[in-house]
Amino acid sequence: MNREVSLQQVELSTSAMLKKVLILASPAIVEMLLNTLVGVVDTIMVGRGIGAQGLAAINLANQIVFPIVFIFSAFNVGTTAIVSRYIGAKAKSRADKIASQSCIINLVIGLILTALMYLYHQPLMALFNAEPEVTAIAIDYLKVVIYSQFFMFISFSLSSSFRGAGDTVTPMAINGAINILNIIGNWLLIFGIGIFPELGIVGAAISTTLSRAIGAIVFLIIGFSGKMKIKLVLRWFKLKLTIFKKLWRISWSAALEQLFMQSSYVVFNYLIIGLGTITYSAFNIIVRIESILFMPIFGFSIATTTLVGQYLGAKDKKNAIKSVNTATICGGVLAFIVGISFIIFPEKYIGIFIEEQSVIKTATLPLRLTAIQQIANAFFIIYSGAIRGAGDTLSIMVINIVRLWILLIPLTYLIINYTPYGLVGHYIIADICMILITFITYLYFKSERWMKVEV
Repeated sequence: MNREVSLQQVELSTSAMLKKVLILASPAIVEMLLNTLVGVVDTIMVGRGIGAQGLAAINLANQIVFPIVFIFSAFNVGTTAIVSRYIGAKAKSRADKIASQSCIINLVIGLILTALMYLYHQPLMALFNAEPEVTAIAIDYLKVVIYSQFFMFISFSLSSSFRGAGDTVTPMAINGAINILNIIGNWLLIFGIGIFPELGIVGAAISTTLSRAIGAIVFLIIGFSGKMKIKLVLRWFKLKLTIFKKLWRISWSAALEQLFMQSSYVVFNYLIIGLGTITYSAFNIIVRIESILFMPIFGFSIATTTLVGQYLGAKDKKNAIKSVNTATICGGVLAFIVGISFIIFPEKYIGIFIEEQSVIKTATLPLRLTAIQQIANAFFIIYSGAIRGAGDTLSIMVINIVRLWILLIPLTYLIINYTPYGLVGHYIIADICMILITFITYLYFKSERWMKVEV
């Protein structure tokens, strides 16, 4: 299942580079799709089984879990960047040491955050201005799913190490199997099939948590076996301050970026939930649809992160740049197709998640509006992945802060509170901001200053 990425000092032909990008991107695309499928299956089954209130509740609960997980799992950005550099420099033992240290860091963080979430999940939920019925359902879901955080940190850590080593197949295979289990568990426990009790939204939480636990265990077994490109070594599970500092030097800005990004999503949810349950459900369905159909773009971003790190580790700047340009063309073509489908088939996409016509009607125009930003969004995601792969997380942090907190949040606040445009106005502003920020990111990429970062 290993895929070797042979690095050369001569500039590769376009077809050869395309092959390399696709070898790494294809499994990553499948993996991202399957990861997204966990949340999507919950959303579809809860939306059809419970309705708009259940759908709003599960998304509200995820606004508590995912921001915290993504902020503190940002160490894994440094893991991918450093592992890929060492692999490119043919220093396999150093890559294994970084992977082992990253795993123990994630284990500790996961334990601490799970304990804190257990103690404070109800006060956190009270911060949202949701209807009482929605809040009650969300708390029932959250009481169970918070335990999945610990297992998510383990899986994120090892996925990042495998990707940095050029192995995108192993994470794909593990997540594929686990998502099948999650789908089966959802079906059995939400609706009470056969001998299983009908648990509704709690059943979705149990299934999701168990699937993530199994996934983490499988990752650890494979990691310690050393049969893939990365081998976990138990003696390196004692935290080394020098390695922690190395990871921290790259990862602190990625963590801060995630703090600003995830807190911005919380703000968007807070603003939009004030427009009512129907509009809030429509908003979250649009987010889900974009996340599913945009997974191939994230796959190309993962490929560029790995290739840029490995090529820079091998002192091969020409191929580092060429890998990004190749991935950007592929991503742009896919984004164009996705955007056209949003314009032509919005009701069909929305109808997958919910049957309530009021929600479908509310979400249709905003989903069509998202088509405008798809190509710009694809370029931004791929350029960001490449720049992070070089270890330059600070620049992407600044760009994202400007996009979200200087531009999009203040303008969305004004649109929602002082105009009648609501959700439609939010997506018009989002289109404008994404196009502007992507152009700025492109200019920075062309400057090549990101390639000079030391890891």
